[in-house]
Amino acid sequence: MLLGIVQNDEAAVLQGEKEAEKMIVEAYSALLLAFLSTERFAVLHSFVLAHAFWSDVSQIVLVQ
Repeated sequence: MLLGIVQNDEAAVLQGEKEAEKMIVEAYSALLLAFLSTERFAVLHSFVLAHAFWSDVSQIVLVQ
């Protein structure tokens, strides 16, 4: 009887470890996606600013 309890405890511990590892992977994945999302926004924002700048520069050059 005692052996069955020990085996059940070990199985429960292993299951808990697997669930904890899965939660850690999910958390890191969420952080990575958040980082990539903010980086994507920053890159897009830079392109918009660069486009606006070069549009203004080209208009100044054409006017002169």
